[in-house]
Amino acid sequence: MLAAQSDDEILGQFSGLGWQDWAIAAGTFIVGLIIARIVGSFVKRAVDKTPASDFVGVVLSRITVGIVGFLGFYFALQSLGVPLGPLVGALGIAGLALAFAFQDILENVIAGLLMLMRRPIGIGDEVATNDFEGIVKDVTLRAVELTTLDGKTVFIPNAMVWKSPVVNITMTPERRTTLEVGVAYDSDLDQVKQLLETAVPQVDGVLAEPPTRAMVYQFGASSIDFAIRYWHHSDTATTWRVRDEVARTVKRAFDEAGIEIPFPQRVVHLPSNSSD
Repeated sequence: MLAAQSDDEILGQFSGLGWQDWAIAAGTFIVGLIIARIVGSFVKRAVDKTPASDFVGVVLSRITVGIVGFLGFYFALQSLGVPLGPLVGALGIAGLALAFAFQDILENVIAGLLMLMRRPIGIGDEVATNDFEGIVKDVTLRAVELTTLDGKTVFIPNAMVWKSPVVNITMTPERRTTLEVGVAYDSDLDQVKQLLETAVPQVDGVLAEPPTRAMVYQFGASSIDFAIRYWHHSDTATTWRVRDEVARTVKRAFDEAGIEIPFPQRVVHLPSNSSD
């Protein structure tokens, strides 16, 4: 009964309105839309002047237009004398319901906006995250599109990328690789060190600075093990190409110098026969 009376009151308010009231409400709403477009354009231009992505400007502009447009609609209803308390309450309840229903989507959208503004990764970057490594093809409000090094396309939700460690390989142009090699125990370690630090820098792709270093790092079961540390360009294709050539160069240098890379060895002691 109360609800029916409330509806009757609202209908009575509308029936008592003149064309001037409707004109004022329509004008308020139209002015609100115009202001929304102007503010949205201003926000987009302001964002475009920053290092943020163009997509960020478009998204923030649309959000601003929506908020200001809603305010214009709100004041238009207010000018008509419509009771806005129930409307605001209903919108609040609906908003909470939608937020719970689309929690994962909202989480991805917020993470996408944060990444687009902070730019930890960009289009064309080679990155490693969530057990995937590849080239970033696109960053949207929902996911990061990644083309892996073996040619697969992966869509990783923004929330997973934002919460997980991300290695931006492209961001650092130089990268160090360590190659391990063992030599026989009777090898001249000074000779091996000098040979490695002379041969490896001659490989195409190994950078002169920082310089290549070869160091003994452990005494293995069958060999004395060296760690060769050299620098190169950071992309994965260069990493594998240079590593292959370094390994080949080390093997050739050892063969020419007569330095042995030993096989695993085991010393077996047999018990003597007491009857002999």
